[in-house]
Amino acid sequence: MAEPIELKNGQTARYRRDLDAYNKWLEQDMSARFTILSCMHDNLIHEYEKYPTAKELWVVLMVAYGSTSATRLRALTLSDEQKVPVVLRSIPEQTWGHVKLVLTHNEQIKTFGSVASHVKLEVDRREFECAPQVAFVAHTSQHKPHKGKRWNKPTGARPSHSQSQSRTWPHKVITL
Repeated sequence: MAEPIELKNGQTARYRRDLDAYNKWLEQDMSARFTILSCMHDNLIHEYEKYPTAKELWVVLMVAYGSTSATRLRALTLSDEQKVPVVLRSIPEQTWGHVKLVLTHNEQIKTFGSVASHVKLEVDRREFECAPQVAFVAHTSQHKPHKGKRWNKPTGARPSHSQSQSRTWPHKVITL
């Protein structure tokens, strides 16, 4: 381990600044190295305490633990039984709480495929419920109050030709 260097008489001011910067770096490096080593498990400390600087220690640790290899990623895959609770925990409680409860306590749902199919069925059901309802409504272009079958009309009065044509009822589609 490097020790701080002290100035002797006759050395320049630039050398003094460089020496102060080096001593400060050395102190910070020792502090960082100690922090890294103190965060390790006791069984690992003896393997990594041989590296003199925090930078060297950090590089060795990144090579050993920091890279993500294809082998490591394959080892991290979840089994079908492990995926089911993960999916159930990811279902939002506010809008899907009842579905989450049913899927959690149903003994027949044990695989990821069955959970996925039940969730898809629920999505389809909700889409069908929210589909717009359509009704056919008839209307006329003229608004005439309904006077009943026998309203008072002058004798001998017959409906004109234009009135009889206005009785056609065009249909209109209204979305509810």
